[in-house]
Amino acid sequence: YNITITDTLAQEKYSSLNQSYYKDSNAVILMYSVVDKQSFKNVKKWYKIIQDQIGDSAALILVGSKIDLRNDNGNNKNHITYLEGLK
Repeated sequence: YNITITDTLAQEKYSSLNQSYYKDSNAVILMYSVVDKQSFKNVKKWYKIIQDQIGDSAALILVGSKIDLRNDNGNNKNHITYLEGLK
C-alpha cells in the first residue's frame, strides 16, 4: 500500500495543487475544527470539489478536530455541537 497524507489547510492558493493529490485517491479525509463554524461550513465546498473530481470512487472520511476545546453547553455560538456535526 502507498499512503500519502497532505495538509494544505484548505487554503485557496493550493486549490489547483490539491486536485493532483486526490485525483487517483482511494480515500479522502476532510477535516474541520469543531471550534470554528467557518471551518465546518467549508467542508461542503470541499466535498463538492472532491465529488466533481473523483465522484464516488473513493471513500470520504469526515473528521472533527479540536474536540477537547469544544463546549457543548451552547455558550459558544462558533463551536460545532455533536448534533450539528451529525447533519
